[in-house]
Amino acid sequence: MKPYLHSTPTVTLTTSAAPELALDVLVGTLRAAKFKQREREPGRARLRVGTFMRAFLLDGDWILATVVPPLRTWLFRATVDLTVVEVEPSTQVQVRMHKISEGRRAVPYTLAAVDAAVQALRGLGHPTDLGEVWSGK
Repeated sequence: MKPYLHSTPTVTLTTSAAPELALDVLVGTLRAAKFKQREREPGRARLRVGTFMRAFLLDGDWILATVVPPLRTWLFRATVDLTVVEVEPSTQVQVRMHKISEGRRAVPYTLAAVDAAVQALRGLGHPTDLGEVWSGK
């Protein structure tokens, strides 16, 4: 099944990094991808990208967003919850996407940012794996 077809696309990241380091790297890469941090507590974070008005005003104007890179996040919106679900023997962080508009754009965009976080953790010397996308709750 294509990732954007899930009702609540969810993926689990498994790493040898400390939980807070894994969360910091995920938050950092998502913020670099224009996500805005809404909440942060120990072991969890919530980020959001896009807004209703942007999605409403530019709906269907994919040519404009393709030509002007700063507008690439204007055609969709999504909320991402990051939650540390297991610490021993390795850290597992669940990345859950919800409140998604234009899933065909929002889900691949979010997964690309998560993949960048995986590469960053590997670059720091922590073996990191990203699971399959599934439909979370």
